[in-house]
Amino acid sequence: MGGAVSLGYRVNPDKTVRGLLVDEKEVQTVKQIFAMYLELACLRQAEASLAEHGILSRPRGDWLAKPFSLGAIHKILTNPIYAGKSATRIRLMTAGMTRSSIGRHGRAFNPS
Repeated sequence: MGGAVSLGYRVNPDKTVRGLLVDEKEVQTVKQIFAMYLELACLRQAEASLAEHGILSRPRGDWLAKPFSLGAIHKILTNPIYAGKSATRIRLMTAGMTRSSIGRHGRAFNPS
């Protein structure tokens, strides 16, 4: 599908198999983020607590791991993949479309 892989997942190295694999170490970080938010019920307090406990983001390319921002925490908490749903499938379902009605570039197919 493209794009960055969500925290807690890795691309399957076997190119013949589509899908993501669970990264056990990162899954613990995701669980801590959800637990922190459930305990504190405040994004700002969760952000401060995660930083205080030294819980950092995944390093990407030349970027080092850094404390989670409010936006990053919110994105994790609202990401449908953590509820076991595919983001693409959710977009299609909420738009009232099926996979077969979507064109190659994500636009609705209009046969007329």
